[in-house]
Amino acid sequence: MRVAAIIFSLLISFGSVAHAATYEILGCMFEEGKGMADLEAWLPKFKAKADASKSKGGGYKAVILTPQYGDTPNTPDFLWLGTWPDAALMGSALKEYFEDGVGASVQKEFAAIATCKATSLWWGRTAYQAK
Repeated sequence: MRVAAIIFSLLISFGSVAHAATYEILGCMFEEGKGMADLEAWLPKFKAKADASKSKGGGYKAVILTPQYGDTPNTPDFLWLGTWPDAALMGSALKEYFEDGVGASVQKEFAAIATCKATSLWWGRTAYQAK
């Protein structure tokens, strides 16, 4: 995630993407002996750290997606879909999350639960939203 923050900080400095919603997609596999219950038990620590920040996570929203059907080889155990309103908020929220060392500790606990090797960052715009 630190690498993502650096990349976004550079992009923001050029002013090219600050207007687009920012999506982080992580494809994750559980470590041996770990599962969804372990991830659910970790989530309150993640939420507490994000909520304790000045920016309250910078408008971050996370969704955990689990596969229900598909024929894709090497399907991850879950996808972590994170979104911020824009890249500027992503950069500042990630900086704030990691700057005191507590965020790194929380992420180290996550790494003991799952490994996320498939990572990508996307810009997006709402195409449709029901009223």
